[in-house]
Amino acid sequence: MAFTIKGVDDQGGVTVSFDIDNVDQHISGLPVDDASALAAALSAYEAAYAAGLRMAAPRTVHDDVKAMVGKTH
Repeated sequence: MAFTIKGVDDQGGVTVSFDIDNVDQHISGLPVDDASALAAALSAYEAAYAAGLRMAAPRTVHDDVKAMVGKTH
């Protein structure tokens, strides 16, 4: 996973896009005074964001699963 920082403000706000969907997000309250801490915080956020996207994704019921309906197994 990767991210691109698009901008940083002195209030701790970071505009960033993650390669999972390339949507610009503005995240506040991040540690902008330390590059390593900022990278770690964004990596942790990205992992949680990706997990949320996976949970929200529509599920597809495959035909072989649909064929099981009404049959004794």
